[in-house]
Amino acid sequence: MNDFLQEVELLLKSGGDRDALAQQILNATLLHFDSETGTIHWLDKEKQVLRLAAQTGLPEVVLDAIRTVPVGKGIAGQTVERNEPVSLCNLQTDTSGVARPGAKATGIGGMICVPVRFEGKTIGAFGIGTARPHQYSPTETHELEEIGRLIGERLNVKSLVRTGEADKLDPNSVAGLVASANEAWNLKEFDQSLDCLKRAHRLAPYEPRILLGLGRYSGLRCEFDDAQQYFEKAILATSQKTDTMVIAGEHCAFFGRHELAKNYFDRALKQSTDLPDALVPMAEIHERHQQLADATELIERALHANRANVQAQLARARIHRLANQLPEAEAVLRGFVNQPKTNAMTRVRGWYELGLVLDRVKRYDEAMTAFQQAKSLLKPRAEKELAIQNNSQQRLDRQGQNVTADLLRQWRDSGVQGQSPHRLAILCGHARSGTTLLEQVLDAHPDMISSEETLIFQNEAFSTVFKSAVEDQLLEAMGSASDEVIKKARDNYFRFTERFLGQPLAGRMLIDKNPSLTPLIPAITRIFPEARFLIALRDPRDVVLSCFMQHLPINPISATYLTLADTVNEYASVMGFWLAIKEKMAAPWLEVRYEDMVADLDAVARRTLDFLGMPWDERVLAFNQHAKGKIVRSPTYADVGKPIYKTSQGRWRNYQKYLEPHLAQLEPFAKAFGYE
Repeated sequence: MNDFLQEVELLLKSGGDRDALAQQILNATLLHFDSETGTIHWLDKEKQVLRLAAQTGLPEVVLDAIRTVPVGKGIAGQTVERNEPVSLCNLQTDTSGVARPGAKATGIGGMICVPVRFEGKTIGAFGIGTARPHQYSPTETHELEEIGRLIGERLNVKSLVRTGEADKLDPNSVAGLVASANEAWNLKEFDQSLDCLKRAHRLAPYEPRILLGLGRYSGLRCEFDDAQQYFEKAILATSQKTDTMVIAGEHCAFFGRHELAKNYFDRALKQSTDLPDALVPMAEIHERHQQLADATELIERALHANRANVQAQLARARIHRLANQLPEAEAVLRGFVNQPKTNAMTRVRGWYELGLVLDRVKRYDEAMTAFQQAKSLLKPRAEKELAIQNNSQQRLDRQGQNVTADLLRQWRDSGVQGQSPHRLAILCGHARSGTTLLEQVLDAHPDMISSEETLIFQNEAFSTVFKSAVEDQLLEAMGSASDEVIKKARDNYFRFTERFLGQPLAGRMLIDKNPSLTPLIPAITRIFPEARFLIALRDPRDVVLSCFMQHLPINPISATYLTLADTVNEYASVMGFWLAIKEKMAAPWLEVRYEDMVADLDAVARRTLDFLGMPWDERVLAFNQHAKGKIVRSPTYADVGKPIYKTSQGRWRNYQKYLEPHLAQLEPFAKAFGYE
């Protein structure tokens, strides 16, 4: 990157309203190219017009004509339509018809316009001109295209100012405040994070990217009304309304408000009828609701609009698999998983999906190869996360050794049980151990309600008590926490849970289902001494295989699922911790085996309800009918609407030769949990 492009990068990092930044970039570019006039337009996709964002050197008589430019008209419009640079040596003598009538009034001689792109799509046009005749060289054209690329990357409606640069920024600037907001969020200082974004919003009140960020963060804080208001303001503030609606929909889907997400996707589709960016995520929502016919219709529309859309192809293959149309699914996936031009993360998802298809048709070696192909693409991205989790495993091992029965009994008897009217059970264990099945059974009981795989305990209760604790001193921090702090953590937890559920608990027992809570059992006992614990168990070999086969976004835990050896280590860490503390537990606990649920759900459901102190209700046996009316966040969402099935038992034997080097490490767990 040459010196001027580095200067452009620095300007773009400085923050502020994007049109103000566009004007600064334009002025700097004109100085660099010894030119007198220039424009930057943003594309209004649904109306197929370009809207002026910045200009320099144009007379008033021309400005009204270029404030709105139809795609295909004039030099800027043709640049967008062709998706390539358009240049003229001398506008004053040009007879090609490229320029709009009246353009000569600008006084421009030589001029050039290049696309502004983001993720391969044109989102605007960037043009400069000079009074003298001039033919822009290939070198100059390339440099201008690079400036257009930087503008697109930094100022598109999808991107907030990049993080990781806060130390180089004025902390009171828009960019500095956004960077500080992201940093505070990562440190779980959520109120501080939102405060920084709100201050940035006051400095740049019409910046749609900041409004979208406020909407996303508000939604993640379960402040759903605030999130919607910010999204609506973002839509009003931008000419890229369709893209903004799609982004708002994606954010709503991410924080679990699917009806609101569908509303934004519907509105985007009214602006642009066959927009794959809206059709595909809308189809995925219908799929999660087990409405495969509706999902298929949306995907077919997306593919009709663009047969090459790989996201739509991936969704189509997944729907084929769910409908048991396995040859069709394989054919679609084979069409793009080996294509280097396809986005790497889409290829990853494609390889995982292909592995599931091949497993279903009993081509186990080919399935393993597909999973390994996916993991080979992910491993370079996961080194940092894997190192973090390795350290966490060591800390967990030490904590399991250091926690004592006396300490857990002291916390259990701390006397705060009567301070809350809410009843609580924690459903944990290891991921892929049948937690989702047991949760759906219990949630079908009218006197129970489940909260599925949220981070509310970690973010609102645990962080309140242990905000400044050193990792290896968590037990000491738990013991020294004041009653006031414990009460605040409890109140936060239940308040945010009710926000997330969108309804009060109203006397029902809350089932907090989340395998990631297993390492936090001592902390849960300290904050909620009245809690009961359900520990889901499954054959360790099936658990390891299932985790290995599951595609998940990269985080410290999922990074361990990229090799069988690391998956086994993670299982041994989590369930080794449970074995280390379970006989020390003062809180009531019950182990529930997945295989027992499959063999005799009635008996297991009765035993579990009796443990929880709940009356018997036949509706728990029709859990799959109840689940059809819910949105399930777990990766096993497609299975919860089905009756009990046995095909997942003993699945590890199909891959025994791959697991063989690790069976000795799993043997103590198989023996301890009755799977010899």
